[in-house]
Amino acid sequence: MALSDTMEQQSEFETARPVQLAVPLTRRRLPRLFGQYLVEEGVIRAPDVAEALDLMRLVNSPVGEIAVGEGLLSDAQVQTILDAQRRIDERFFELAASMGLGGAQLESLCAEQAVENLRFGDALVEVGAVTSTALEEHLRIYDHEDHWPAPCMPSTASPLARMTADLVPRLARRTIGSSMRFSSPRAWDGKGLDVHATASTSAAGGLCLGVSVEHHVAAGLGPRDSATATSWAHQLAPVLLADFAGLTVNMAQRKLDLGGELALAPGELPVGGVCFDVAFESGAGILVIDAP
Repeated sequence: MALSDTMEQQSEFETARPVQLAVPLTRRRLPRLFGQYLVEEGVIRAPDVAEALDLMRLVNSPVGEIAVGEGLLSDAQVQTILDAQRRIDERFFELAASMGLGGAQLESLCAEQAVENLRFGDALVEVGAVTSTALEEHLRIYDHEDHWPAPCMPSTASPLARMTADLVPRLARRTIGSSMRFSSPRAWDGKGLDVHATASTSAAGGLCLGVSVEHHVAAGLGPRDSATATSWAHQLAPVLLADFAGLTVNMAQRKLDLGGELALAPGELPVGGVCFDVAFESGAGILVIDAP
């Protein structure tokens, strides 16, 4: 539960942008999350970001954990709801209600948590990394950078491709525990990073979703001790990335009432399509969408 609840608090810094068409880029500008922007511009230090995120994890309890503490749900019921979120794109209390769990008290609890949870910017102010005035000024500057909170597919893209792109950032927070920021689209040149995976479906003429990340991003998806993390990055991270891509494609086709055979390919990437440079919390990645 902590993976989705905590990371989604950064969304206030990820203002929605209009859809852009895929056009040739004169230069490749990599996206960055707000914390990365502040560090690179010399406003704060990297340890300040870590301290702010630690504070958020300390004070922002997952809603499932709170619901168990208040006797609204059991541990088993919370896990059932979390498992359902891997298949159904609904909020925690909406899924609980569809299962007859929690009732109005749980909905009220979720609404209160959304208001009271400590946001990333407020956490930076709390730890003394930046003043509230400076934070607001840099947020205005950051909002004008050429990057987006979701992949902006061309208007000619298929409904399945657009739905898949829309689901990527939400499912990334739920399944791999990271916020993401995306560049404008560019033609995929086949040049991946270190660890990658692809999911494909035969629905609606076919679609492939590929994800490629740097080694330290892959290592951050698993155990924290360095020796185990290195092994994880090489052996298990491709499987987790394939699972994330598969969940995204499967949910997209379900939302569009499409049937198609799903295939996962850890270690592989699509051969064509459009791609987006991606900023994860721990480094860089590339997202590839190939659809007719």
